[in-house]
Amino acid sequence: QATVRARDGLITPDLLESATAGDEPGSVATGGGTPTPHGETPRTLHQVEAEHIQHVLDYTGGHKGRSSEILGISRPALDRKIAKYGLRLPER
Repeated sequence: QATVRARDGLITPDLLESATAGDEPGSVATGGGTPTPHGETPRTLHQVEAEHIQHVLDYTGGHKGRSSEILGISRPALDRKIAKYGLRLPER
């Protein structure tokens, strides 16, 4: 990465630092836990999935059949994810 970003073929220390910032296992492009320019901390894929499923459940008023359709997963898969992430069903 440093080679590609180097101007005039000169690799400087700042290019090496930015090239190794995301080398830790499980890190993301922002450096693995370092706040983004907007001050947010990167979330894991599981966190994003859980938030999305909860949002859909809230949107459908907890209707699992409709939520499954929107999410494109089976009803049993939705039930497993609800249990896995400890999601709540909104009260009707």
